[in-house]
Formats: sequence, structure tokens, C-alpha cells
Amino acid sequence: MRSLNKGKLLLIAASLLPLSILEANPGFSRQMDMGCMACHNQTMSQLNSFGRKFAASGYTMTSGNQSMIDGDTIKLGLPAALNAGILLKARYVKTDPDDGDGLEDVGTDRGNWEMWKISKVFFGGKIAENVGGFMNFENNDVGGKVTFAYELGSGYAGVSGFMQDDFGPFSGMEYYNTGLYVPLKLFENRKGTNAAQATEIGHGPATGLQAYYGGDTLFLMGGAYVPATSEHEGLDAGTDAMGIGRIAIAPTFGDWTVMVGGYAIGGTATISDDALSDNKPSAESSELIDITRETYGLDAQVEGSVADMSVVLTLNAVLYNRVELYNSTTGVDYDELDFGDTNTYHAGDNEAFSAELQVNPLEALGVKVAYLNYNDKYDYRYSLAAVTEKQVDKQDRQEYSIGLDYSYRQNVRFAFEYTYADYDINDRVNNGGKVISLSDNNTFIAYTMIGF
Repeated sequence: MRSLNKGKLLLIAASLLPLSILEANPGFSRQMDMGCMACHNQTMSQLNSFGRKFAASGYTMTSGNQSMIDGDTIKLGLPAALNAGILLKARYVKTDPDDGDGLEDVGTDRGNWEMWKISKVFFGGKIAENVGGFMNFENNDVGGKVTFAYELGSGYAGVSGFMQDDFGPFSGMEYYNTGLYVPLKLFENRKGTNAAQATEIGHGPATGLQAYYGGDTLFLMGGAYVPATSEHEGLDAGTDAMGIGRIAIAPTFGDWTVMVGGYAIGGTATISDDALSDNKPSAESSELIDITRETYGLDAQVEGSVADMSVVLTLNAVLYNRVELYNSTTGVDYDELDFGDTNTYHAGDNEAFSAELQVNPLEALGVKVAYLNYNDKYDYRYSLAAVTEKQVDKQDRQEYSIGLDYSYRQNVRFAFEYTYADYDINDRVNNGGKVISLSDNNTFIAYTMIGF
């Protein structure tokens, strides 16, 4: 029995507990009077063509069976009961650094167990005629969006206002599975498998307003956002918002849908360091920090079937991504700044490419693989006071991932993932005589989900 250590027992136990994710919203299933897989493809973290149309409607589509409340003279269109859901999630994550020291793992290297901080409660769906949205509650975080949508041509046009702590600047409207929007992804280990997540353009705090059109073959989105929420002070959204744009075309060829798209972000937001959690004593005077981002890239998604097996392939190429954190009062550039308990802004200059593939040999069973290439071009001159050598390209790496997804029921899912990270450069910095290294490592993830 010695070979079955505690880490392996925890891994097995984690796979037997319930988990869930925001994108698998059972309240939407009740609203449409349909099964979960009517909107989802392969697994509940992906949207199919009908799911994309439902999202474009601002979650206002209904089956017609849900009773509505209307006034005598002015139409309200309010649902008799607001859709609610509980999404429980349990996850076990273990990273094994390949340091070659032969020592037994200690501390967090033995694995992390997570449940409450990644489970969610939410309310969402149709709010009124042509108005929909949701609110999500996760640990200490609250987020949501409201969308005004109208039918136009083969799809919907609308305006979406949003505030999210970690879902990123595409939270207003994005319904493809290429990683620009956190909930829509193929792998749980999003930063190790997806270019948009690895470069941090697809997650983080964001508050904004976006206009969009989502049709059968064309998707357009444009708007502005600030990289913060109501917890942060010193943001002037009138003059300091970042611009964001997105275009995608998705023609259908027989049973195959092929999406090709592009995206861009640019601008400067100014935030007061009063919002910083660890960077200054509260007695010090306030200073303004500029957060500047310039980003553009391309993505693609192919979905169809081969030999009666469902297939989804996603590609994402972040062609340019530069973020600067600058204090105009002191003239200091920062490598990173902490805003709140979980939000950290990182300066950087990088590019990345990812390819993710999932094939379902059985309707309930999916096999997936991913490849990520991350090219770090940033010079980390300010990160440590005692650095005696510059840290250049220290994050360069290639990551290879495999995984299994099993849907026990439509709202119950089990999954296992393994990622090997191959860093191109190790032992990069001599910090006061101590070598700081980024070693190759292995990451194991086991998780389960249930939504009700």
C-alpha cells in the first residue's frame, strides 16, 4: 500500500466530488425547457451554434412555457420566477517541479485542494422584454452583466454593460471557445493551454460597455473598458478607458462550421494607487499609475464530426501584447502591481500560439490535447531590488497537455488533465548569490462538477 500515497488518494477523491462552472447554467436550461447539451458542444464549457445564438440574444430567448408578468398598459415581460442556479466545483491541482534534487515534495508541491472559492451561485436569464443578463457570486467576488438585445437579420444586435473580477475584457459579448472569455475553454488549466489566457488578455478585472452584432456567419463587437471593478479607486472611465474590438466570420461547409476571427485592444487607463493592497502605506499621498495595453491577434475554431465523432479544434495566435505600468509622479516603471486580494497586473511584452483539440469517441467521453508556445520578450529590470543580472525571456516555454472529459449526466462532469511545461531557459537570475530558476514541471488536475 505504500505506493498508493496520500497525493494519489486525494487525486482519486477529487474526481468523485461535485464541481461546476459558470458557463454550464442550469437556469438557462429551465428557461429554454431544453437539456443542457442543446446549447453546449461536447462538454458544458463549450457553446455550439444554438448556444451562440442564445448568448447573442442576451439570454432573452425562451421556450414560451415560462410564465411572464405584464402590465395592463405597458408591457413588462418580467419572468414570474428569476432563474437561479448553484454551481459546485471541486478541484485538485498538483505541480511537480522537475528540479532533480531527489527530495520528497513538501508544502504546496504536494497539491492544492479547492472547492468553495471556485464554486458559484448565480441569477440570470431573461430579465424583461429584450433585456437579459446574470449575476454571479463566487467566494468574495461579485460580477455580472446586463444586455439589451434585438433581433436583426439572422441574429441579434445589442449593447452589453458588464463588471467582472476575473473574466476579462471580452465579458460583454464573446461566444466562441478560443479562450478570449474565461468560461468558454477546452481545458481547466487555461494558462497552460491557451494563448489568450497565458498572455493575460482574456482574464482579469474589467468593467465596460460593448456594442455587438451576432449572426449566423458574422460577429462584430466594439467598445471600451477599464481594467478594474468598483473595488478600485481613481479611474476616470470617461477619458481613461481602453478600446476593444472583435470581428469573426463563421461560414458553414456541410456539417462543418469554420470560424476565423481577429481582435485588438489598445489604450491607457489611469488608476489611483489607493486601490493597491500591498504597494504603499495608507498614510502616503495618492499617486496615479498608468496602465497601457496594446494587443492584437487572430483566432480560429473548427467544429464538426469525423466518423460520427464530434470534433472541435481551436487556434489562438497572440501576435503582439505589450503592457506597461508607469507611475508618472515618480517616473518608475513596475513589473507588477497588486490590486485587491486576487488581482495582479503584470507588465510584459510577449506573444503566444495555442492549438487545442477535443474528439469525442463516445457522446459522453472526450479526449483532448493542447499545445502552447509562449515567447517572452520582456526585460524584468525592476522586479527585485538585488537583481545583478537582467531577467530576459525568462518565461519562454512550450507546454503539452492531454485530458479526458466524462459527462456522467448533462450536469455532472468528471475530468483529468496533465500538462508538461518545457522552459527554454532555466536558472536565469543570480539574486544576491541565490539562483532563481524556472524549472520544467508537470501539472496534474482532477476535477468534477454538478450544476442544479
